[in-house]
Amino acid sequence: MRKNGLKHLAAAGLSTLVLALSGCSTTQTTNDGYNDASGETESVEMGHTTSPASTSSGADRPRSRRYGYNPAVQGDMFVMGLPFPTGDEDTSAILLHQVMPRQVRAGDEFSYEYHVTNLTDGTLQNVAVFLESQDNLEIEGSSPRAQSSQDGSVWALGDLGPRETRIISVRATAEDPGRAANCVSVSYNNALCVAIDVINPSLTIDKAATPLALRCDTVEFRYRVCNTGTGAAQNVVIRDTLPEGMTTANGTRRVELPVGTIAEGDCVDRSVLVRVDGVGEFASVATATADGDITAESSDPTTRIVEPELAVTCETSRESQFMGRSVTYTFEVTNDGDGPSRNTLVSVNYPATARFLGASAGGTGGAGSTTWNLGTLEAGASRTVSVDLTSTSRGAVSASASVSGDCAQPASSRCEVAFEGIPAILLEVTDDPDPIEIGTQTTYTIRVTNQGSATGTGIRVSAQLPDSQEYVSSTGPTTGRAEGQSVSFAPLAALEPGQSQTYFVTIRATAEEDVRFAVEMTSDQFPRPVRETEATNQYE
Repeated sequence: MRKNGLKHLAAAGLSTLVLALSGCSTTQTTNDGYNDASGETESVEMGHTTSPASTSSGADRPRSRRYGYNPAVQGDMFVMGLPFPTGDEDTSAILLHQVMPRQVRAGDEFSYEYHVTNLTDGTLQNVAVFLESQDNLEIEGSSPRAQSSQDGSVWALGDLGPRETRIISVRATAEDPGRAANCVSVSYNNALCVAIDVINPSLTIDKAATPLALRCDTVEFRYRVCNTGTGAAQNVVIRDTLPEGMTTANGTRRVELPVGTIAEGDCVDRSVLVRVDGVGEFASVATATADGDITAESSDPTTRIVEPELAVTCETSRESQFMGRSVTYTFEVTNDGDGPSRNTLVSVNYPATARFLGASAGGTGGAGSTTWNLGTLEAGASRTVSVDLTSTSRGAVSASASVSGDCAQPASSRCEVAFEGIPAILLEVTDDPDPIEIGTQTTYTIRVTNQGSATGTGIRVSAQLPDSQEYVSSTGPTTGRAEGQSVSFAPLAALEPGQSQTYFVTIRATAEEDVRFAVEMTSDQFPRPVRETEATNQYE
């Protein structure tokens, strides 16, 4: 059995103080369950005796002046408390309560509790409750479970936090009528320990690069430095020597990024933007250093630099066309480079003499120019656009296309179509007067009109008189000459579109007849004769 009271442990080199006081309680056992109000609860070590009746009322129950903890009591239970090690809460570290039934039936199992409270603002270590003695009391089980030692049963609670309370629930039996009693004590010991940190910081560095970029793009390098060791890494610096053709914003190939201190387990991210002059693949290795000759190297991720190369060709649906008729100008845009052409624009310009008739899908504009936004044209891809034009005047109409895109040199192309006029000459013949009496005259009016869009040239007009008519005279823009029954005019050099020329032939009727006066016209453009007749009634 353990001895109650203050215990001191002293050994060379060990500064540990174990404090313990014991508290005892009794409960009444009966054969018939009668409540013996005269049963007393004793504090053996402190010399206090408290009756169950007065304890249950709370008038004389020990209370914590600093903490104020009192176990909750239900039914026929009473509480006894004792501060350890001094008996005074103001100078003690642990407050121990026993919550016991006032009486139990002999041989029946009953329950009671120990409440262990830390009165301090610090953690108490190695807290243990010892069963110092027991009389007419047999423990059947507890939670937590008690451990057996050579000194008896002990409940090892370990560390008890500031102001923390632990409860030990016990199941027991008392075999003999009379009294059942137990005495318990509580102890703890705290050790003052000093430790120093032994650190071994270690660095890793990961480098990530933009995998694919255009020549005119800005490339980003991202660095992540981690401290995978123990303790802080001091004065960490990231360094990278860029490959030929890459420079930072200040024009240098040297990257140096001070990081400072990286705590254990932490990572730091840094990045740098670089410009590129050239195409191909670029790679470099970055390093991270820290005090204590700590060094780490990254992998060498590759950045591939590409650029688009635009080209445009032009074709027309016809090499020549009549004025007013449509011609399609087709432009094929091709990206012959190894990089995409973003924001690809095609602009087709044509002169004011051209009239816009329409454009392929996506074309906007009209008079003078049409534009297409092709978006992104991938490497090796091509797109076709077209515009329909006509002209109201003779001559060549050219259309020029220019194409541009991000990071691409502009390209252009030009093609033209010769627009020609269409000569269309109208021949009309009328007589006045009609009918005519034999021996009288009538005049045939011959009108030649250019209804086309091209100049008519070499226009020749001739007439054939019936046998019942004789030639009297002729006039016109050119000289007329009669040979027998035929009248011919000298060629008219040119007749512009919309112009007319009039010829006059006067005859005399020589016989009664319903005659047909025949006129024939040819030109350089129409060598096949155009014929027209006029009926005249000649009477006697």
